[in-house]
Amino acid sequence: MYQIDNSTAATTQPASTAAGTAGFFTDGNPATSTPATIVPAEWLNAVMMELANVVTGAGLTLAKNQFNQVLSAIKRLGQTTIVLTDTGSANAYTATNATPLVAGTWVDGVIQQIKIAHANTGASTYAPDGLPAIPIYGLGLQPLQGGELALNGTAVLMHATIAGINSGNPICVLMECAGGAQPVAPATASQHAVQFGQVRKLLTANLTIYVATTGNDSTGNGTSGNPFATIQKAYNYIQQTYDLNGFIATIQVANGTYTAGLTAGGPLVGALGVTNCVVQGNTASPSSVVINVGNSTNCFAATRGGQITVQGFTVQGGTASQGFATNDNLSQINLGAGIVFGSMPSGAHINANSGTINANSSYSITGGASVHAIASNPGSIVTISGGIKVTLTGTPAFSTSFVNAGYLGMVTASSVTFSGAATGALYGVSVNGVVNSGGAGANYFPGSTAGATATGGQYI
Repeated sequence: MYQIDNSTAATTQPASTAAGTAGFFTDGNPATSTPATIVPAEWLNAVMMELANVVTGAGLTLAKNQFNQVLSAIKRLGQTTIVLTDTGSANAYTATNATPLVAGTWVDGVIQQIKIAHANTGASTYAPDGLPAIPIYGLGLQPLQGGELALNGTAVLMHATIAGINSGNPICVLMECAGGAQPVAPATASQHAVQFGQVRKLLTANLTIYVATTGNDSTGNGTSGNPFATIQKAYNYIQQTYDLNGFIATIQVANGTYTAGLTAGGPLVGALGVTNCVVQGNTASPSSVVINVGNSTNCFAATRGGQITVQGFTVQGGTASQGFATNDNLSQINLGAGIVFGSMPSGAHINANSGTINANSSYSITGGASVHAIASNPGSIVTISGGIKVTLTGTPAFSTSFVNAGYLGMVTASSVTFSGAATGALYGVSVNGVVNSGGAGANYFPGSTAGATATGGQYI
């Protein structure tokens, strides 16, 4: 492709004349006295320069002996995209095209690329060439949330109208933006990209989830300003949402009376042991945080390998209720500071029906039960740690015994100081169970009648 260069060619392009009526070439017709079309230099110059400018506009140099330069230029131009300047503000983006878009050309499939000068912080819109702003959606067809349009990244936006999205009104779909988060649809197959909400959040520091009587399990999110209403909801939320990665998750329960406690059904991902999940009330004033459950209900239970540490609560309940219970040999509950046991008629304050319950800090007993601590079934262990003090007030009654072990279960309470009195048998041990007082003698535990052993039970 080359411009005309013979000896009769002008050195400058002649000025264009005023536009006339658009028409078409004709060969003429002598029979009708129709003359053939005269092709003026002005028209030939226009065609020549249109083609030459395509070539030079693609960065190529006109060459007289090459006859595919227009084709090469079109290919080159197809590889070159126009990046517009962001002239808007954060969350409200605008740009100006060299040839402005209008309502009839800003249609589905049209793509705009914008160099982002303002990172977005939430839902965003785009308005080219003064046209009405339309919302920007991610590939998941949801509004932007913040962080998708990164500073100095190039955002690729495509105009689209999709039934059911934005009430059927136009949107800009964010195809990509370097440095920004990419919103995607929920993954439904093994090789799909996943949404943040579809994967567990890996903790890099300790976590606190809040519960209050003023909270709401439906609308709360577990923060101090928007707590959950129940401990169960808080535990389930942690279990379903987080990988603890060895860090501690604390469920902080505000002062008040709660009619439901917690069943820790299964372990927490990333927990290294029982100390990685702490359910905490008010250790300085445990009477301010009361778990008061109904009949045949547990205040705190661990099953299927659940492991929790509980501290700062008063636990009490109706007939056959239990304060702390484990139901399999993989489950464990540790009792920390500030535990008060209230009345649990015909129930148990501590019941290891398989699994382990450890009382590691001094605690108080203000109400009676069938037993204070019982371990039944193989592998059941209750340990009241040495060196702590158990304070009884009001002479609580224990209708079966203060401690009890059977069926290869074991209760250990060595070097514990008991202060106060109780009524009922000091201990009961049978069917190869073991109560270990550390050799403290038959009158070591609180009670008003002698303890008893039977069918292979051992009191040590």
